[in-house]
Amino acid sequence: MNRLLNVRPMLIFVLISQLFFACANEDFVEEQKLVEDEINEAYVAATIYYEEDGTKTAIVYSKNGDKKTFTNGKKVGHTKEAAPDPLSPPEESTDADSVEVYPDTEWTDDQAVEETTPEEETTTSTDPTQTSTPEEVLYWKDMFDQEWTQSDFRTDYEDALSRSKSANLNHEYYFLGKYIDGLQQVWQATGDNQYLDTALELIRNTMNDAVDVGNGYKGWPDIDG
Repeated sequence: MNRLLNVRPMLIFVLISQLFFACANEDFVEEQKLVEDEINEAYVAATIYYEEDGTKTAIVYSKNGDKKTFTNGKKVGHTKEAAPDPLSPPEESTDADSVEVYPDTEWTDDQAVEETTPEEETTTSTDPTQTSTPEEVLYWKDMFDQEWTQSDFRTDYEDALSRSKSANLNHEYYFLGKYIDGLQQVWQATGDNQYLDTALELIRNTMNDAVDVGNGYKGWPDIDG
């Protein structure tokens, strides 16, 4: 009986403690909710789009406090910043007619990229250097340029130049032809005349090494005749 009397105050203490912590926890949860509500009220979703000197820009504000900036189809900035009140474009935007404000609207990254991507310029010129070069072509052009100037024991250009002045000794022109083919294809793909000029330089070197082989013809006879 005495043991039960001793346990009862302990049980009462435990119950009171649990009740206290439960109430404290409810207060904490309520405070957190109020803080979150205040944050959500401080940030609003909005999108501002404008054009300036041919540059398309979109500024996207989110309810999470994110500010994302997109220019000409590329994401160029991402910071924490609330949307201005009232909503207005940056000071650098002087063309009021080009400004579009979308309250309570948060563009996705894909949408912002699409909306700010400049339209492709068209031209009636037949000069391939006056048209834009596709990204895939630029990728292979860069690959060619790296290999052309990369020095193993010597650069590909130096190797091609040496073969072009070999008078076809040991059939060097066979290997030279691969260089000329590559230069020709990059020139045709990009319209960049520097590749054509280099190919013509190599070809002229072979012509300069040609000798008379009879009947009005020129060529590159083997050493053994």
